Amino acid sequence: MGEIHAKEVVVDSIDENSNKLLERDSNMEMEMLELFEDITLEDVVINKACIGKVMGNKEMPASVVKKILMGVWRNIGSWRMKKCGEGVMGFFFATEEDCQFVMEKRPWLVNGVLLNLKPWPLEGEVRIAEFDVAHFWVQFHGLPTRCLSDDNTPIIAKKIGAFIKSDEKPKFELVRRGYLRCWVDIWITHPFTAGFFLKAVGKEETWIQFKYEKLPYLCFNCGRLTHLDKICHVPKAMVIPKVGKAIQIYGPWIKSDTGRNNCFTMEGKGITQWQIEDSGRTWGKGTSEKKGTWKRRNPNSRPEKGGLRWRQNAWPLHALSTRMQNVQR
Repeated sequence: MGEIHAKEVVVDSIDENSNKLLERDSNMEMEMLELFEDITLEDVVINKACIGKVMGNKEMPASVVKKILMGVWRNIGSWRMKKCGEGVMGFFFATEEDCQFVMEKRPWLVNGVLLNLKPWPLEGEVRIAEFDVAHFWVQFHGLPTRCLSDDNTPIIAKKIGAFIKSDEKPKFELVRRGYLRCWVDIWITHPFTAGFFLKAVGKEETWIQFKYEKLPYLCFNCGRLTHLDKICHVPKAMVIPKVGKAIQIYGPWIKSDTGRNNCFTMEGKGITQWQIEDSGRTWGKGTSEKKGTWKRRNPNSRPEKGGLRWRQNAWPLHALSTRMQNVQR
């Protein structure tokens, strides 16, 4: 057998400091840390704190939100607010009663925009997706007297979202006021449900109108929380009965303060339409004027010759880029 010759490796120097650092880091990674847990710390936030986020088309600074809430929550005790990042704000109350009051009175609006409040996360991680669901009180109008049972409330609520609770009124109160009412978790990133047709054997179908309490700004064209674009680029949402013409499904009647009105009794009333006058002028880079001016449309007037043509409650889709709805709230 042949001889094996070992090759010598010459090391100029050994860095003792680097070896010590590597050895220390290795020991730190292998070491298991046992931290003490104080469950009483959860009591500080579980019943006295919550988090919130402004949802809608308006980016509202935290300072503005706090200033508005100082007036809205003026009857409760002291509270503090801090920014948690990504538009989320934390609210800390002096007593559990104040925090419970704020959470039970949801939803809260700041300048007509939804402030979506959620319980404080015990794990300390705020999930932005949770703010896509919000609590709303909803009324169900148009039900026959025999259907005004509180047992029907969770059944109807499934058409909107996740049922939380009803207002648990006695039978005589339900019949007297003529509608059911419940608290529902709603996906606010989707169009709000406006109602449905109730079909009974041997009877004509009845429209059941949903009415939302403390409803934030809503686009009456598509039924979503108002978007950044002033012009809604989707077709107008309509409801078509078995007999009669199609009716705009969204309007002021979807709010709880409009009484017993629904989309069929109102037939688009209460919605102000706007259009842009086409002056027929040529617009170049050198001009400082704005192209067109906003003008309130008179339902009884007709467009001038050569101007924009319109038909009440039925504008063509290709004209959406030059027309918009200004929703009366």
